[in-house]
Amino acid sequence: MLAPLGLEDVSRLVGDALHCEPERARPFAQLVQEKTGGNPFFAIQFFTSLADEGLLAFDSVTGAWQWDMNRIRAKSYTDNVVDLMAGKLRRLSTQTQEAVKQLACLGNVADIATLTLVHGETEEAIHAALREAVRAGLVLRQENGYRFLHDRIQQAAYSLIPEEHRAEVHLGIGRVLLPSMSADQLAEHLFDVTNQLNRGAALLVDRDEKSQVATINLRAGRKAKASAAYESALAYFSAGMALLDETDWGASTG
Repeated sequence: MLAPLGLEDVSRLVGDALHCEPERARPFAQLVQEKTGGNPFFAIQFFTSLADEGLLAFDSVTGAWQWDMNRIRAKSYTDNVVDLMAGKLRRLSTQTQEAVKQLACLGNVADIATLTLVHGETEEAIHAALREAVRAGLVLRQENGYRFLHDRIQQAAYSLIPEEHRAEVHLGIGRVLLPSMSADQLAEHLFDVTNQLNRGAALLVDRDEKSQVATINLRAGRKAKASAAYESALAYFSAGMALLDETDWGASTG
Protein backbone atom coordinates (compact mmCIF):
# COMPACT_ATOMS: atom_id res chain seq x y z
CA MET A 1 0.00 0.00 0.00
CA LEU A 2 1.32 3.46 -0.88
CA ALA A 3 2.27 5.68 2.05
CA PRO A 4 0.22 8.89 2.46
CA LEU A 5 1.82 12.04 1.08
CA GLY A 6 2.42 15.16 3.15
CA LEU A 7 1.16 18.56 2.03
CA GLU A 8 4.47 19.45 0.40
CA ASP A 9 4.44 16.22 -1.57
CA VAL A 10 0.83 16.79 -2.61
CA SER A 11 1.73 20.35 -3.67
CA ARG A 12 4.49 18.99 -5.90
CA LEU A 13 2.12 16.35 -7.28
CA VAL A 14 -0.49 18.99 -8.12
CA GLY A 15 2.13 21.34 -9.55
CA ASP A 16 3.62 18.63 -11.74
CA ALA A 17 0.23 17.35 -12.90
CA LEU A 18 -1.13 20.79 -13.76
CA HIS A 19 2.17 22.35 -14.84
CA CYS A 20 1.84 25.33 -12.53
CA GLU A 21 3.92 27.10 -9.89
CA PRO A 22 3.83 25.71 -6.32
CA GLU A 23 2.34 28.95 -4.99
CA ARG A 24 -0.65 28.63 -7.31
CA ALA A 25 -0.97 24.92 -6.66
CA ARG A 26 -0.89 25.11 -2.85
CA PRO A 27 -4.58 26.01 -2.14
CA PHE A 28 -5.69 23.29 -4.53
CA ALA A 29 -3.19 20.89 -2.95
CA GLN A 30 -4.61 21.61 0.50
CA LEU A 31 -8.07 20.67 -0.75
CA VAL A 32 -6.73 17.47 -2.33
CA GLN A 33 -4.97 16.62 0.93
CA GLU A 34 -8.20 17.15 2.88
CA LYS A 35 -10.28 14.99 0.58
CA THR A 36 -7.87 12.11 -0.02
CA GLY A 37 -5.70 11.98 3.09
CA GLY A 38 -2.65 12.24 0.85
CA ASN A 39 -3.25 8.85 -0.78
CA PRO A 40 -1.64 9.14 -4.26
CA PHE A 41 -4.14 6.81 -5.90
CA PHE A 42 -7.15 8.68 -4.55
CA ALA A 43 -5.55 12.03 -5.34
CA ILE A 44 -5.46 11.00 -9.00
CA GLN A 45 -9.06 9.78 -8.77
CA PHE A 46 -10.08 13.12 -7.27
CA PHE A 47 -8.37 14.95 -10.14
CA THR A 48 -10.18 12.89 -12.73
CA SER A 49 -13.53 13.34 -10.96
CA LEU A 50 -13.07 17.11 -11.11
CA ALA A 51 -12.12 16.90 -14.78
CA ASP A 52 -15.13 14.69 -15.55
CA GLU A 53 -17.42 17.33 -14.06
CA GLY A 54 -15.71 20.23 -15.82
CA LEU A 55 -14.36 21.72 -12.59
CA LEU A 56 -10.79 21.22 -13.75
CA ALA A 57 -10.16 22.02 -17.40
CA PHE A 58 -7.36 22.95 -19.75
CA ASP A 59 -7.71 26.41 -21.26
CA SER A 60 -6.24 26.28 -24.76
CA VAL A 61 -6.13 30.09 -24.93
CA THR A 62 -3.95 30.57 -21.86
CA GLY A 63 -2.26 27.18 -22.28
CA ALA A 64 -2.84 26.37 -18.62
CA TRP A 65 -5.12 24.31 -16.40
CA GLN A 66 -7.90 26.30 -14.78
CA TRP A 67 -10.02 25.61 -11.73
CA ASP A 68 -12.35 27.56 -9.47
CA MET A 69 -11.89 26.75 -5.79
CA ASN A 70 -15.26 28.27 -4.88
CA ARG A 71 -17.10 26.07 -7.39
CA ILE A 72 -15.21 22.99 -6.25
CA ARG A 73 -15.97 23.66 -2.59
CA ALA A 74 -19.60 24.41 -3.46
CA LYS A 75 -19.89 20.86 -4.81
CA SER A 76 -19.35 19.68 -1.23
CA TYR A 77 -17.14 16.79 -2.24
CA THR A 78 -17.20 14.23 0.52
CA ASP A 79 -14.15 13.40 2.64
CA ASN A 80 -15.23 9.75 2.42
CA VAL A 81 -13.16 8.02 -0.26
CA VAL A 82 -15.81 5.33 -0.78
CA ASP A 83 -18.41 8.02 -1.53
CA LEU A 84 -15.98 9.67 -3.95
CA MET A 85 -15.46 6.38 -5.78
CA ALA A 86 -19.18 5.64 -5.76
CA GLY A 87 -19.82 8.97 -7.43
CA LYS A 88 -17.34 8.10 -10.14
CA LEU A 89 -18.90 4.68 -10.64
CA ARG A 90 -22.35 6.22 -11.03
CA ARG A 91 -21.10 8.15 -14.04
CA LEU A 92 -20.42 4.88 -15.86
CA SER A 93 -23.00 3.27 -18.11
CA THR A 94 -25.76 1.18 -16.55
CA GLN A 95 -24.31 -1.95 -18.15
CA THR A 96 -20.90 -1.31 -16.61
CA GLN A 97 -22.37 -0.47 -13.21
CA GLU A 98 -24.21 -3.80 -13.15
CA ALA A 99 -21.02 -5.66 -14.05
CA VAL A 100 -18.92 -3.98 -11.34
CA LYS A 101 -21.65 -4.63 -8.76
CA GLN A 102 -21.54 -8.33 -9.58
CA LEU A 103 -17.74 -8.26 -9.39
CA ALA A 104 -17.93 -6.52 -6.00
CA CYS A 105 -20.23 -9.23 -4.66
CA LEU A 106 -17.67 -11.86 -5.60
CA GLY A 107 -14.79 -10.03 -3.92
CA ASN A 108 -11.83 -7.94 -4.92
CA VAL A 109 -11.00 -10.33 -7.76
CA ALA A 110 -12.94 -12.85 -9.84
CA ASP A 111 -12.12 -15.12 -12.76
CA ILE A 112 -13.91 -14.66 -16.06
CA ALA A 113 -15.60 -18.07 -15.89
CA THR A 114 -17.31 -17.15 -12.61
CA LEU A 115 -18.31 -13.74 -13.93
CA THR A 116 -19.95 -15.24 -17.00
CA LEU A 117 -21.95 -17.65 -14.86
CA VAL A 118 -23.09 -14.99 -12.41
CA HIS A 119 -23.81 -12.34 -15.01
CA GLY A 120 -25.51 -14.78 -17.37
CA GLU A 121 -23.59 -13.43 -20.35
CA THR A 122 -20.89 -14.57 -22.75
CA GLU A 123 -17.23 -13.92 -22.06
CA GLU A 124 -17.21 -11.29 -24.80
CA ALA A 125 -20.17 -9.52 -23.19
CA ILE A 126 -18.39 -9.43 -19.82
CA HIS A 127 -15.30 -7.88 -21.39
CA ALA A 128 -17.49 -5.31 -23.14
CA ALA A 129 -19.37 -4.50 -19.94
CA LEU A 130 -16.20 -3.95 -17.90
CA ARG A 131 -14.21 -2.14 -20.57
CA GLU A 132 -15.42 1.27 -19.44
CA ALA A 133 -14.42 0.56 -15.83
CA VAL A 134 -10.98 -0.54 -17.01
CA ARG A 135 -10.55 2.67 -19.02
CA ALA A 136 -11.63 4.70 -15.98
CA GLY A 137 -8.80 3.15 -13.95
CA LEU A 138 -11.14 1.43 -11.51
CA VAL A 139 -10.80 -2.21 -12.58
CA LEU A 140 -7.81 -4.10 -13.93
CA ARG A 141 -8.17 -6.81 -16.53
CA GLN A 142 -5.97 -9.80 -15.80
CA GLU A 143 -5.19 -12.88 -17.87
CA ASN A 144 -8.10 -14.91 -16.51
CA GLY A 145 -10.30 -12.35 -14.83
CA TYR A 146 -10.71 -8.90 -13.32
CA ARG A 147 -9.85 -7.20 -10.06
CA PHE A 148 -10.51 -3.85 -8.47
CA LEU A 149 -7.48 -1.60 -8.26
CA HIS A 150 -8.21 -0.85 -4.60
CA ASP A 151 -10.42 -2.37 -1.91
CA ARG A 152 -12.15 1.01 -1.46
CA ILE A 153 -13.33 0.81 -5.08
CA GLN A 154 -14.81 -2.61 -4.35
CA GLN A 155 -16.58 -1.12 -1.32
CA ALA A 156 -17.89 1.71 -3.46
CA ALA A 157 -19.17 -0.67 -6.14
CA TYR A 158 -20.87 -2.78 -3.48
CA SER A 159 -22.49 0.34 -1.99
CA LEU A 160 -24.30 0.86 -5.30
CA ILE A 161 -26.50 -2.12 -4.44
CA PRO A 162 -29.35 -0.99 -2.16
CA GLU A 163 -28.89 -2.62 1.23
CA GLU A 164 -32.35 -4.19 1.13
CA HIS A 165 -31.46 -6.02 -2.11
CA ARG A 166 -28.04 -7.36 -1.15
CA ALA A 167 -29.23 -10.63 0.40
CA GLU A 168 -31.23 -11.39 -2.73
CA VAL A 169 -28.21 -10.71 -4.97
CA HIS A 170 -25.89 -12.92 -2.90
CA LEU A 171 -28.42 -15.74 -2.75
CA GLY A 172 -28.87 -15.54 -6.50
CA ILE A 173 -25.11 -15.81 -6.99
CA GLY A 174 -24.90 -18.81 -4.67
CA ARG A 175 -27.79 -20.52 -6.44
CA VAL A 176 -26.02 -20.07 -9.78
CA LEU A 177 -22.60 -21.21 -8.60
CA LEU A 178 -23.57 -24.27 -6.56
CA PRO A 179 -25.16 -26.43 -9.31
CA SER A 180 -22.67 -25.31 -11.94
CA MET A 181 -19.63 -26.72 -10.15
CA SER A 182 -18.19 -30.20 -10.22
CA ALA A 183 -17.33 -31.88 -6.93
CA ASP A 184 -13.69 -30.85 -7.30
CA GLN A 185 -14.59 -27.26 -8.17
CA LEU A 186 -16.92 -27.02 -5.20
CA ALA A 187 -14.20 -28.35 -2.91
CA GLU A 188 -11.84 -25.68 -4.22
CA HIS A 189 -14.35 -22.83 -3.97
CA LEU A 190 -16.30 -24.11 -0.98
CA PHE A 191 -15.87 -21.01 1.17
CA ASP A 192 -16.79 -18.65 -1.68
CA VAL A 193 -20.02 -20.49 -2.49
CA THR A 194 -20.97 -20.92 1.17
CA ASN A 195 -20.40 -17.25 1.91
CA GLN A 196 -22.69 -16.23 -0.95
CA LEU A 197 -25.45 -18.54 0.25
CA ASN A 198 -25.07 -17.44 3.86
CA ARG A 199 -25.44 -13.77 2.98
CA GLY A 200 -28.82 -14.60 1.50
CA ALA A 201 -29.81 -17.32 3.98
CA ALA A 202 -32.52 -15.18 5.58
CA LEU A 203 -34.48 -15.44 2.32
CA LEU A 204 -34.44 -19.24 2.21
CA VAL A 205 -37.90 -20.79 2.55
CA ASP A 206 -37.79 -24.21 0.93
CA ARG A 207 -36.93 -26.86 3.52
CA ASP A 208 -34.84 -28.96 1.13
CA GLU A 209 -32.81 -25.97 0.05
CA LYS A 210 -32.25 -24.92 3.66
CA SER A 211 -31.03 -28.43 4.42
CA GLN A 212 -28.72 -28.34 1.40
CA VAL A 213 -27.20 -25.02 2.49
CA ALA A 214 -26.83 -26.35 6.04
CA THR A 215 -24.88 -29.31 4.65
CA ILE A 216 -22.65 -26.96 2.67
CA ASN A 217 -21.98 -25.03 5.88
CA LEU A 218 -21.10 -28.26 7.64
CA ARG A 219 -18.54 -29.05 4.94
CA ALA A 220 -17.14 -25.51 5.08
CA GLY A 221 -16.93 -25.69 8.86
CA ARG A 222 -15.02 -28.96 8.75
CA LYS A 223 -12.64 -27.58 6.14
CA ALA A 224 -12.02 -24.45 8.21
CA LYS A 225 -11.50 -26.50 11.36
CA ALA A 226 -8.98 -28.72 9.57
CA SER A 227 -7.00 -25.56 8.74
CA ALA A 228 -7.15 -24.43 12.39
CA ALA A 229 -9.44 -21.53 11.42
CA TYR A 230 -11.61 -22.21 14.45
CA GLU A 231 -13.46 -18.90 14.50
CA SER A 232 -14.51 -19.33 10.89
CA ALA A 233 -15.43 -22.96 11.53
CA LEU A 234 -17.70 -21.92 14.39
CA ALA A 235 -19.36 -19.32 12.17
CA TYR A 236 -20.09 -21.92 9.47
CA PHE A 237 -21.39 -24.48 11.97
CA SER A 238 -23.62 -21.85 13.59
CA ALA A 239 -24.96 -20.68 10.22
CA GLY A 240 -25.80 -24.25 9.27
CA MET A 241 -27.54 -25.03 12.56
CA ALA A 242 -29.64 -21.87 12.26
CA LEU A 243 -31.18 -23.29 9.08
CA LEU A 244 -32.30 -26.57 10.63
CA ASP A 245 -35.09 -27.72 12.86
CA GLU A 246 -34.91 -30.84 15.03
CA THR A 247 -36.21 -33.18 12.31
CA ASP A 248 -33.37 -32.19 9.98
CA TRP A 249 -30.44 -32.99 12.25
CA GLY A 250 -29.98 -36.62 11.28
CA ALA A 251 -30.09 -35.92 7.56
CA SER A 252 -27.51 -33.12 7.68
CA THR A 253 -24.77 -34.55 9.84
CA GLY A 254 -23.44 -37.03 7.30
